[in-house]
Amino acid sequence: MYFTENDTVTWVSFDIDVDTLTEAVERSCLVAEDLNFPALRTEIFKEETTVLHFRTHTASPKPISPDFTTSESLLFSAYPALEKFKFAEDRYKILEDEEGTFADLAAPIRFYPKLGVNVFSISGFTANWAQEEYVESNHPFRESDVHRSERVHSVFWNAASNPDDVVVRLQLWLAAADLSTAVGLIRQPLQELDASAVELLPVSTHPGEGYHAALLYTISGDELNSKEKQVLAASQKAAHFYGLTDDRVSIEHWGAEPVSVAEYHQEEQAPMKTRKITEIYARIKYDPLEIVNKDASEKSPDNAPEDLEDSLEENITDKQREEFYEAIQDMEEFLEQVWLVVHADIRCFEPGTAENRFLALINETQPNISDKETRLILEETLEIDTERYRTQVSIHTLERDHNQVLDGAMNSLSGGIWRSYTRPWGNDAKEETIIYWNPNEPEREDSIIEIAVRATHGPPRHLRKE
Repeated sequence: MYFTENDTVTWVSFDIDVDTLTEAVERSCLVAEDLNFPALRTEIFKEETTVLHFRTHTASPKPISPDFTTSESLLFSAYPALEKFKFAEDRYKILEDEEGTFADLAAPIRFYPKLGVNVFSISGFTANWAQEEYVESNHPFRESDVHRSERVHSVFWNAASNPDDVVVRLQLWLAAADLSTAVGLIRQPLQELDASAVELLPVSTHPGEGYHAALLYTISGDELNSKEKQVLAASQKAAHFYGLTDDRVSIEHWGAEPVSVAEYHQEEQAPMKTRKITEIYARIKYDPLEIVNKDASEKSPDNAPEDLEDSLEENITDKQREEFYEAIQDMEEFLEQVWLVVHADIRCFEPGTAENRFLALINETQPNISDKETRLILEETLEIDTERYRTQVSIHTLERDHNQVLDGAMNSLSGGIWRSYTRPWGNDAKEETIIYWNPNEPEREDSIIEIAVRATHGPPRHLRKE
């Protein structure tokens, strides 16, 4: 998250009682989007005095108005959070010390909610350490002093449960223009790597530049190998996992600590078009950066129609009853399957050109959407204006996880940026998720200007009518 001395930054931290990091990030995104805060950080909370599993910090910079005093600017920046959690303005106190001017929620312990929400604002002008902590940088290892280091992300403390664990930090670039889309793109890596912490920060104030992501996960230590071999193997394995070569992985020593470091350029990663690894680091026990110091719950039988058996006629045969139940099960399964409605606006002069360009794109994208059989329904091509046509297709998949289907769709396109229309993404089977893709530089004829993807469970509304 980039901000300057002319900004005020507000942090809101809260605890979440869920079972997985993915669930925690999704629920945290609900709060962050409601506050219109673009930065999000969630990690396992390991304090023994609480039963809560995860702690989240979300943040937002706001420019300081020349018409406001420092106190007024801090209050204005924090007001969405104060209103959200029903905190009184007079409890948000302006404090000053040798490090600068900041504001904090001042109240007795009993005033804080059970889940412990905290609100904190600081001025970039008076608190230089806060400003430098988030300066954009490609390389985190440059200074030994944590408060002088220029880096994208902040440190995750208490990263490992076991002192022999290897802590791996992945830093990625995501083709996301907003937080909901960034959460959608980072969901799969969180699940695949069983991550324990994640941080999502917009690259700049311009949404077209995407998001930075950092995630941490641990690997059990191996007493038979040296620390150097363990951290080197961990980084090489991460590189191989994402289809990258391990010739960039090297060992650096910071004091007595061996740290494996690997840096990659985005243009080297054609297969991972919307989610690209930029750095891999590994260290024993600690976050390497510290050196620089829902799903698929099975339907319960209660969801079946009540007293269905009693409503059947007494003279129905066993075979008829079995066929009836099979038909009900097939219908339930059909309504849980994911459909995509995809339309593209294409710059061209003939509808046939638009259809051919669009179908070529869909055929290229289809294998990434699902490895199961899919069915295409090509729909009407409309003339938007004299130089633009819109063509649409509905795709019936056998998948049940719309997040996974959208992840495959987003990773099929390069040279552009994704953004979410539905923020945050819907997690209920009855909700739709809509995302858009725009190219960086649409120039030539027959180029795609915009793509919209709508994910639903069961046939989309316009097909149900037919």
